[in-house]
Amino acid sequence: MSDYPNNSNSLFHYTNNAGLMGILESQNIWATHYKFLNDSMELAFCQASLIDRVVDDLKNYFKKSFSLSEYEKFAEICCQTINSKFFEGDCYIASFCIADNSYIKRNGLLSQWRAYGQDGGYAIEFDKDLLMGKFMLVKDEIPVLPLPSECVYSNYAKHSNIDGFSRYAMALADNFFKSSELPSDDLVYQGLGAYILCAVTFKHHAFKEEKEFRFAMYVSEKKRTDFKDKVKTRSGGIPYIKLIKNTDNKLPIKRIIVGPNKDKYFRAEKLRDWLRVKGFDNLEVTVSDIPYR
Repeated sequence: MSDYPNNSNSLFHYTNNAGLMGILESQNIWATHYKFLNDSMELAFCQASLIDRVVDDLKNYFKKSFSLSEYEKFAEICCQTINSKFFEGDCYIASFCIADNSYIKRNGLLSQWRAYGQDGGYAIEFDKDLLMGKFMLVKDEIPVLPLPSECVYSNYAKHSNIDGFSRYAMALADNFFKSSELPSDDLVYQGLGAYILCAVTFKHHAFKEEKEFRFAMYVSEKKRTDFKDKVKTRSGGIPYIKLIKNTDNKLPIKRIIVGPNKDKYFRAEKLRDWLRVKGFDNLEVTVSDIPYR
C-alpha cells in the first residue's frame, strides 16, 4: 500500500515504460522545452483572448476618447511586443492530469492511454501538495519564474490569469495615449510575467477532458547564460531541466496504474517485482479496467 492517503489531492502523470523507469530511478521530474511539445504553437493560443480583453478594458478606461480600430491596433501591438519577448526566452513544461471522478482516478483517462500507451503505458499518481512543495525548492537555486497552475479551457478573456496582463496594458496605454512615452523595461517585464501565465495555461477547449495541470519554468533571455548548466538533453536532442533539487527523499508517489494492454496483468507483476528489488516495497500497483483494443 501507498504511504500517502487516498483522500488527498492527486496529480497523474502518464508515460511509457522508459519514462516510468527514468522517474523512479532518478526520483526526479523532467520539464521539456516547449518547442518539443506535441503542439509547439499552443503557447501562442492565448493571444486572441488577450487582445479581446485589452480592447474591452481600453474602451471602459478611455470611454469614447479613441476609435475602436485604434484600441484594436494598440492591443495587437501590446500583445505582439510581449509575445516577441516571450519567444526570446525558454519555457520548460511538465504536464500532469487531474482526475475529476472516481472511475478516472481508479483507471486513468482513455485519451491519455491512447497517447502514451503504445506499450500499455503507465499513470503515476502523485500527492499534489507534497510534489508542489518539492518543486518550489527549485526557486532558491534557479533565477527563473516558476508557474504551477491548472490549465484554462473556456472564458479566457474573463479569467483571473489575464488580470495581470490587463493591468500592464492599461499602464502602457497611459504612457502611450497620454504622454507618448515608451514603456520602461520594468513595465515590459511585468507584462511578460503576466503573459507567461496565460501562455502556459490557456488551452483549446477540445482538450478540456485532460484537465491538465502544468508546472512551467520560464528562463528569460537575460538569464539564459546563468541557466545553461541546468539544461540537459535526452535522446533526439530534446532539451529538458530537472525540477527537483534534492532527491534524497523519494518522490511522493501514491500509486502506479498499469494501462490497457493484452499483457497488463503480467506487466503489473513484473513491475511489482522490479519495485521490490529497488526498495519500493510500499508502492501500490493497480491495473486499469479500461478494455484493451
